[in-house]
Amino acid sequence: MNIALCYSGQVRHFNECYPTQLKHLVECNPEHTFYMFGHFWSDASQDGKKFLDRHPERDNWSIKNNCEILSKNFDSVLFDTPMQFSTDIEPDPRFPHPMQNTLSMFFGIQTVNAVKTQFSFTRQIPFDCVVRLRT
Repeated sequence: MNIALCYSGQVRHFNECYPTQLKHLVECNPEHTFYMFGHFWSDASQDGKKFLDRHPERDNWSIKNNCEILSKNFDSVLFDTPMQFSTDIEPDPRFPHPMQNTLSMFFGIQTVNAVKTQFSFTRQIPFDCVVRLRT
């Protein structure tokens, strides 16, 4: 089987997550071929700053984290400057997650899938399974 691992979102704890994901997905399935794709938000002007002041445990913007991703030989990876999404959709009051974050997540998922699809089309490699991951 050809399996696509599609990462998206902010590069947070990649160094902590990646070895575990590699061990429990890739290394224990040597009979399959894995490909890695990514779409990540990156802003060099924010290097060292917290993602969110109200959640300091969520790590910082870090160019070093981006370099770690590039060192892992993804099959295709794209870094985008964070975007502001405009919507009049109100979140369900029971789950008041900011719509900006939700739309950003869906944009990242859509974009990493487009990156994967272009790779698949160009190289004529069909994927039997696609796994969405985050860091």
